[in-house]
Amino acid sequence: MSEGLIESGWAMLEAGNVNSAVRAAKQALQSDPNDFNALSLLTRASLASGDFLGASSTNEQLLRLRPDHLQGHLNRVHIPMYRGLYGASKEALDAFKVARPDAIYEYKNLLAFWEHQFGSPSKSIVILRELLAETPDNMELHKYLGLAEYEVRNPFRASEALSEVVQNSARDAKVLETLAFIRFRQFAFGDAKALADGSRRIDPSYKPVRWVRWGSMLALFPPFFVGHALQWGSAKAAEAFGPVAGHLTNLLWVVLCISSIVYAAQVNQMPPFLPIWQGIVVLVGLFAVAWALLVHYAIGEEWDGDPYRELTKPIKLDDY
Repeated sequence: MSEGLIESGWAMLEAGNVNSAVRAAKQALQSDPNDFNALSLLTRASLASGDFLGASSTNEQLLRLRPDHLQGHLNRVHIPMYRGLYGASKEALDAFKVARPDAIYEYKNLLAFWEHQFGSPSKSIVILRELLAETPDNMELHKYLGLAEYEVRNPFRASEALSEVVQNSARDAKVLETLAFIRFRQFAFGDAKALADGSRRIDPSYKPVRWVRWGSMLALFPPFFVGHALQWGSAKAAEAFGPVAGHLTNLLWVVLCISSIVYAAQVNQMPPFLPIWQGIVVLVGLFAVAWALLVHYAIGEEWDGDPYRELTKPIKLDDY
């Protein structure tokens, strides 16, 4: 009876039905308060529901039954990390290394997530790439790698990692939201809207669909659309030939814009004056270049070299 409850509870937890998983675990514990599998399920379900005190209590009971249980020690780190407690999670991370010195892969996994949340996303990227070299099919690693790449303003590499998650049918609102923003910047408005709608269906608290809809309307405004196109060209140049190529491409847009303004000013000194439509084109170009520079230098990609160029050596456990 309890085995069937626990099995169905894990299935419900995996499907995102957290409350049902909690009820199944508690029902199984009524017949045996020390049922290890039921305690394990209740700990993970409580953690997923945000009941951190409950998760901590059942996890400690679980570790009293099996002091060397790996998932129990992992939970000790996950609980303060999910609560956003910097000091407590770092102490738990250090304690995990002492308690389970054999679990090197799991420690590096925890360290990557800790760096992403509290430390340096660039360090997190290095560790995640190391882990993916060992387990390339781990979608959770692909997810956090993509989010970290996006955080350090590398949307091309972020798109590659997050697309891997979506292609493997992983349902995650944050992944879809981030990809929606990236696809919008690539002018794939249909894909961006579909991704945003999918994010809202999974978690209605996410609001990218509204942003994408308004953004798609703004894209019809020529300066916005042209500026985005100019900046996308600069970003691709930077990706293909390095940061200098991206900055030189931006400089080219500025030179062309200034040249067109100078030309228009010279032509309009005497009849026949510049036609109105050509004047409008010049203004569109001016605003487009201004928007393109704003996109990069204020909110766009980071081109000043590799954001983790100083972290090319593998991170060793002794460093922490």
